[in-house]
Amino acid sequence: MRLGLQGAGWRVVYANDLDPDKEEMYSHHFPDAPEHFHLEDVHKVAKIAGEKIPDIDLATASFPCNDLSLAGAMEGLGGKQSSAFWGFIKVLENLGERRPKLVLLENVLGFLTSHKGGDFRKAMLALNSLGYAVDPFIMNAAWFVPQSRQRLFVVGKRGAQSNVNFTDSILRPPALAKFIKANKSIRWAIADLPTPPQLKVRLEDILQPLPHTSKQWWSTDRVEYFLNQLSEKHAALAAQLKGQRNYTYGTAFRRIRNKRSMAELRTDGIAGCLRTPRGGSGRQIVFKAGKGEFYVRLMTPRECARLMGADEFKIDVPLNQALFGFGDAVCVPAVKWIAENYLNKCLEPQQNGKPIAQSKAQKVTTRDTRMKDQVLRAFEAWFAALPVYPESCGPARGTIAAALHVLELCKTNYCLNLDSYRTAHGKAQIRGLSPKKVQGILAGFDEHRIYLKETGRTNRGGPGDIGTMLDALRPFELERLPTEERNEILKSLQGFLVERVKDWHNQQRLEPSFDPTKTTWQFVADLLTKAREKGKDRILSQHLVGAKLALRFPTMTIQNFSYSTADNQLGRAGDFHVGDTAFHVTVSTGAGGQGSGVFQRCLENIQQGIRVYVIVPAGKLTAARTLAAEAAEGKISVESIESFVSQNMEEIAEFSGEHRKDRLRALLEKYNERVGAVETDKSLLINIPPNLLP
Repeated sequence: MRLGLQGAGWRVVYANDLDPDKEEMYSHHFPDAPEHFHLEDVHKVAKIAGEKIPDIDLATASFPCNDLSLAGAMEGLGGKQSSAFWGFIKVLENLGERRPKLVLLENVLGFLTSHKGGDFRKAMLALNSLGYAVDPFIMNAAWFVPQSRQRLFVVGKRGAQSNVNFTDSILRPPALAKFIKANKSIRWAIADLPTPPQLKVRLEDILQPLPHTSKQWWSTDRVEYFLNQLSEKHAALAAQLKGQRNYTYGTAFRRIRNKRSMAELRTDGIAGCLRTPRGGSGRQIVFKAGKGEFYVRLMTPRECARLMGADEFKIDVPLNQALFGFGDAVCVPAVKWIAENYLNKCLEPQQNGKPIAQSKAQKVTTRDTRMKDQVLRAFEAWFAALPVYPESCGPARGTIAAALHVLELCKTNYCLNLDSYRTAHGKAQIRGLSPKKVQGILAGFDEHRIYLKETGRTNRGGPGDIGTMLDALRPFELERLPTEERNEILKSLQGFLVERVKDWHNQQRLEPSFDPTKTTWQFVADLLTKAREKGKDRILSQHLVGAKLALRFPTMTIQNFSYSTADNQLGRAGDFHVGDTAFHVTVSTGAGGQGSGVFQRCLENIQQGIRVYVIVPAGKLTAARTLAAEAAEGKISVESIESFVSQNMEEIAEFSGEHRKDRLRALLEKYNERVGAVETDKSLLINIPPNLLP
């Protein structure tokens, strides 16, 4: 829950759970946990809510589902576990006039049907009694990650007007819509929400690439026992998958059918819903079938984290503790979608800027909005009034660099006196400003492209612009705010400038030229040289090879991932996988460089029966072939990017000069299409030479 809300701009100041194991996982990942995590029964928290919980804008509750799910005893909200909901209601009640404007509930679909809808009706009326109009909807994690996980969410809006005008949709399917329309005594406030996105990732994309020699794969005897647990229908499916030329990945759960333990396969590219196992049959099974083999193992904690959209979550607790934690969690991108498309829009501009809170059984959250929004609007007005220079595609780059630098200085010593930032000599430049300082600030916003190579001439005249910037900040008296709150606002202003830096970069496209008297090989080589000069050769190489493969095999789907998506992160065999061959594209082959791990990946491919190609720049060809021979002599094909791309272009053009122009234009257009789909850095796009255009 926290990761999803945090990704949409929320900040935590209070979190509560009863389970020490949950606290341990939370604390290991979030270093600020000691400041706000409260390990206690929510019913006891309710008694001290007025003292313990600060002012907040949002309270969330993912109370235990044990008594609401089919896997539990179906005792409903009166059960020992799920009755935590009433503790949460008591917390809200005891906050009195400090109750948050918003409430977010999350639970299994059984919450809607428990006791024939009686429990859900009572819960909604309880929120009504505290001043909240309610809006339920259903989300499926499968819209964001390859996991089938439907959950019922409810947004409570304090003081909102009633509204029951809506139509059935994927978010409010017939069963839920029928409940809403049938319960007119409940004060509903149904919002019009956009359609959630479509899933773009399949199960095989998130699986870890474990070699077949890994001990995690089951023994032959254990696999045979597993296959004997399949029904006749599923056994036939397993045999079919095993006989295919390519591998198929899927999952399985053990279930009790006719008093017998059975295994059931799922092969639609989506995992079943993660459970909360303490061990045993609740743990999901992964299988890999094809090429006459059938491999089986249990899902790893990292794979479970990925199925919850939490790939970066730190996992340093025992196996079952991690599995239980992820099985009991909320899908991160689903929560982020709710926050961005619903919660954030419910907050009015006149917020009091106080912190937030949130947690498992009870989470509370807030945003600093009013002051930040006002300052940002004034800052944007200052920026819009600056002189525009064509070479900078907007205000002078030196001014933007100086503004980033001065705002950084203001974080440690907030001062609006321009003379404090001028150099002593002539006062025509900003003190301490350098390309290194600017790049350091940009790196803090994950922007690593070179923006300025010098600041001497580019920053002359900058002090005048900086003076008007300081004047724009003066009316807000930010010096009166606590340092942390003020620095958060200054960081948001820097964030605005960083976006302008990105805009500038995104307009600096690659500009190749086409000389019809030169070879196609040379055209590709010159393109790589231009990319190398801009530090973009690694990314261009990957997408250029991808574009070539897409043109060469138009009926096949050629993988397309952003350059930053590592192979082992998504369980891919390589940058591209065509037939039974993996392609690895790298511009470095030295030890410790980008290519240092390529040949290890090649060995893993070979062990799994996958043929491999390594594609490198022509200048790295000899070194790469030497390393390939040392790693697995005669088993790794190594080609230059120039030859790999140009030869196919010539063949497709039927070695015709006129057709070659069409094919090269198609190559660059396909490259731009693939880059535009997955990369945020639009400066990677290529301006097609005029003499290649029709």
